[in-house]
Amino acid sequence: HSIPVEYIELMNEPDSGGEWSTGITGSVYNEVVPAVRTSLDNSGYTNTGIVGPGLSSLSWSNPSTYIASISTATAGKLAAWSTHMWADDYASGCTTGGPCIEAYWPNFGANAKAKNSSIPQFVTEYATKQNVFNGVTYPLPDNYGSWDSNHVFPYYSATNTMPYAVRVYENTLALLNSGANAPFIWQLIDENTEVTSKKKAWGLIDLWGNSKPVYEALKTLCPKIPVGAKVVQPPSQSANNLYVGVFVDGNTVVIGITNKKTSPSSATILLQNAPQNLTVIEAKAFEQVYWGNPSSGDPDVGQTVDKVLNVVASDPCNYSLDVTLAANSTLTVVLRGPKALGDLNGDGVVDFKDISLMAANWLGSFPTADLAPVGGDGIINLLDFTVLAQDWLEDIR
Repeated sequence: HSIPVEYIELMNEPDSGGEWSTGITGSVYNEVVPAVRTSLDNSGYTNTGIVGPGLSSLSWSNPSTYIASISTATAGKLAAWSTHMWADDYASGCTTGGPCIEAYWPNFGANAKAKNSSIPQFVTEYATKQNVFNGVTYPLPDNYGSWDSNHVFPYYSATNTMPYAVRVYENTLALLNSGANAPFIWQLIDENTEVTSKKKAWGLIDLWGNSKPVYEALKTLCPKIPVGAKVVQPPSQSANNLYVGVFVDGNTVVIGITNKKTSPSSATILLQNAPQNLTVIEAKAFEQVYWGNPSSGDPDVGQTVDKVLNVVASDPCNYSLDVTLAANSTLTVVLRGPKALGDLNGDGVVDFKDISLMAANWLGSFPTADLAPVGGDGIINLLDFTVLAQDWLEDIR
């Protein structure tokens, strides 16, 4: 179909003993990757990278054995490490959401980095297997019920609820907080064959194209995080309080927050060494407006709500932001400062593109890059580069 394929993951959870795929050992996987790499290259797919090994949540707590079986040479043929995350459930004893993921993730990340630290880390399948929220047990998406046995609408499961949406939003933040370069949620839309023959309903969208609360919640977050944004490591986060993720890209700061409690919750978020003169561009909450009846398979309904927030600056680079979240809700806040002087191409970040523009006009006259002295002096030289470098080195914690 002439669609370029950047990455291919060779198999689904090869460590699961054949439950979800053929199931092969690490030593066999070590042979498969070079063979597939050669086949791809010979077929003209030299730009298609292999992602692997796509380990199941069984390996999150101890991935060292499988990864150790992969040789350094084979690891060098991978374009990205990958794993799946399904440990957030009562069966595993991991039930706290974000803090739970933060406890699990380093086991995979550290082993992968030790083998090959030059490639990114993807989470190529995740959501949550939690189906007990606030004392209510919902049907698992793997066994969602039927008209005949439970008298529940057959396509209803935990994925149709607001608490599920909040938990998946939180898990997304936690994966990014803990070192994942990119998380891919499972799955976009319910498939008719999956629902009718396998009794699975993991989609963000149902069979009729209606979005579930989880889709609408993620829509307020994922498009707002710039590709390549820096993850700001937050302080230790309690499982009982709001969970937060912060991402910065140039003069833009994105904050994602969840409240999975059954009552409203407030907090003050402090940003230190942030871009100067930040203002709130938008703040969108996703809140529950209709509480469905689980016994009849009645789904929850949420809606996106615009919030008015004020950011208070104690000095040009340090801020406080008071937030209040409704019960079982999320909040995404986008803050932005004025354009940095060194942002020559106006894309919101000072990077090599701006250096290239300055270099292309070095010792010449280019008003956009004539940053110093104030008002310009008609020539691009080290004075101007110094201003660009100061913007480059600005940091946030």
